[in-house]
Amino acid sequence: MTFHDRLLGQSLESGRIDDSEGLSTRLLEADDLDVDAIEALAASCLRQGRTSDAESLLKSALEKAPSWGMGELRLGLVLVQAGRHPEAIPHLRKATELLPNSAEAFYEFGTTAVFSVGTLTLIPQGQEALRKAALLKPDWPEAQFALGRAVLRSSIEAEAEVALKKALELRPDWTRAAYELAYAMMEQDRIEEAIPYLEFAATDPELPAAKRVLARLAQRKKSKRTPLARYPRSQKEFGDVQKIIREYILTEFQDVDPLISMSDHVFTMGSCFAGNIARKLSQCGVDAEYVNFAEELNSTYANRYFLEWAKGDTSTKQTARIQEVFGDEYGEKVRAKIRDATMIIYSLGVAPCFFDRETGDFTLTLGENLHASLIVSQLKFRTTSVQENVDNLKRMIQLLRDLNPTAAVMLTVSPVPLKATFERSSPIVADCISKSILRVVAHEIMELGLKDVHYWPSYEMVKWIGCHTGPVFGLDDESPLHVNDEVVKRIIDSFLEIYGDNDVIVANQRAKEVWRSVEEIESLAPA
Repeated sequence: MTFHDRLLGQSLESGRIDDSEGLSTRLLEADDLDVDAIEALAASCLRQGRTSDAESLLKSALEKAPSWGMGELRLGLVLVQAGRHPEAIPHLRKATELLPNSAEAFYEFGTTAVFSVGTLTLIPQGQEALRKAALLKPDWPEAQFALGRAVLRSSIEAEAEVALKKALELRPDWTRAAYELAYAMMEQDRIEEAIPYLEFAATDPELPAAKRVLARLAQRKKSKRTPLARYPRSQKEFGDVQKIIREYILTEFQDVDPLISMSDHVFTMGSCFAGNIARKLSQCGVDAEYVNFAEELNSTYANRYFLEWAKGDTSTKQTARIQEVFGDEYGEKVRAKIRDATMIIYSLGVAPCFFDRETGDFTLTLGENLHASLIVSQLKFRTTSVQENVDNLKRMIQLLRDLNPTAAVMLTVSPVPLKATFERSSPIVADCISKSILRVVAHEIMELGLKDVHYWPSYEMVKWIGCHTGPVFGLDDESPLHVNDEVVKRIIDSFLEIYGDNDVIVANQRAKEVWRSVEEIESLAPA
């Protein structure tokens, strides 16, 4: 029985309510701050369902005795009984302040904050209160059980396991505690250890879920088990970004062969982010070049036609336009760079682009899209589909293979946002749709299992990890379109850790030491 339950039934036996109320009333006539009489009368009101009378009595007493901690606790529990949990929180919190050694006060505040109100700000406060309750009264099984359930809500399974095991030690027949303990173990992928607790929980007819879980586990044993890969369990893990990258991203790159040596040539193309990659690789001593195709909307359509032209096709409207702008000499340079490359990195940029309103054909703007508002009446701006981009990228890979059959092709998705859109009223939503499409496209291409085609998760490192670590754009120049230089360095460090040979890794380490030295000198320079 919880403290809350004991409170509601305390001091009064059935059939003697009137006598108890009369005695309490007489005591209060003699001393209106007789706290024992107030508590007894409030309990009597609750037994009869007169919640509002109990509330009024306690509020009146607290006006006269604002430091009465037990009164704050009782009032909080009255409001809980009435289902008014948010109103109860301030009183229960005040009770913990006035009764710093009361496990019951911390327990009631904690359980109400976590399980009844459960806002993002209150849950951590409630968890901390339950930790205090379990510390103040370690032999109280309900406090240990509540703590275990509370921290499970925040995926703190290891702490939950300790508390729930303690609850079971104190109450060995508690099937619900066994079920919650099994859940904590399964969340840590310790299935076999969880099964005995599930079997015990399944003996309770009020826990049918335990039987269902056991049945699923039995079925799972008959089939091939899929490894469990979890998202980071605590925000604190993101304090070490390189460790997060190694443990939560680079796990997909086990036992891969090095693809880059100091004698290799890397060719990058696509979005401006590909230029950042080439620049950082060059700083590490790797021969890397970026082809700057002057199509600000770096779509797979634009890059497909660019490669069609690089291969020598000028028969279409798009390739003829590229030929007109760049000419034969530049085309030969691009072909030479592709032919000489041992790795080609292509960074997918954006999904939207311009199409002719009459024919529906893709239209190259080649730098004119900055003035697109002047030509948008003739052109339609739309987001291309996953299938369109898959088709384009498959064709691009084939064109690269025609020009260079042996180079490894590395795909990545640029994290640089879409600058503007004519398609939606929200550019941020438009960018989300654009990047989502391109990430799915990269996935679909990788699912084809094409030889020597790889994917590098630059986008995930910037956007998915970056949302936990603070600003990843604009620290160098205040531009929300420019990935921080430090983040790009981190991406390249991880890339070379996986795909660089030993000489490249050593050269990269030396380059990092040089960067640190330069940064230290710059930090000492007068402003």
